[in-house]
Amino acid sequence: MFSKEGLLEEGLARAKAAEEKEGREFKRDPQKTLQQGCATTLVAALDPEIEGQNGSYLVNGDVANFPPPEWAMSVVNQQRLWRLSEELTGEKFVW
Repeated sequence: MFSKEGLLEEGLARAKAAEEKEGREFKRDPQKTLQQGCATTLVAALDPEIEGQNGSYLVNGDVANFPPPEWAMSVVNQQRLWRLSEELTGEKFVW
């Protein structure tokens, strides 16, 4: 089993390596508070003002006025994330 700290460090190292491979500098956003981290999910789930914008990309509690990054829409990345989630939780999710 992975430790939370070890998993974060590994993920950050991979992100930095991927950015360097592409000739870019990896910059990590400042860590959010618990309230800030929850805000966008709560807006997506509960805000009646975004009704009718199903599938929109939200950033910091607001509907973004730009499309999500290409990697975020990749079917291959979606499948990889699903498998990793099952691996990390030790659960198999069928949908």
